[in-house]
Amino acid sequence: MARFGIWVAALAALFAGMAGFGAVAQAPAALGDADRAAIVEVITRQLDAFNGDRADEAFGYASPSIKQMFGSAQNFISMVAGGYPAVYRSK
Repeated sequence: MARFGIWVAALAALFAGMAGFGAVAQAPAALGDADRAAIVEVITRQLDAFNGDRADEAFGYASPSIKQMFGSAQNFISMVAGGYPAVYRSK
């Protein structure tokens, strides 16, 4: 579970500077247990989609601002694969 926490932190860092995600990345203590569980579930599913080369599914979990920034599932998955290979192929 500690290893998973590292991935959650890595993904938070990945998106922390992008519009719409900064508030969550800066104030995790304000989240309740249910919110944290929901966030972990989304991240887990997105990592599974990355590992399975399901670009549309992975992009579907992205925030609206990330979707707007990258425009397509292919652009998004290419950015993650090229810039964050440890996230793209997490173990």
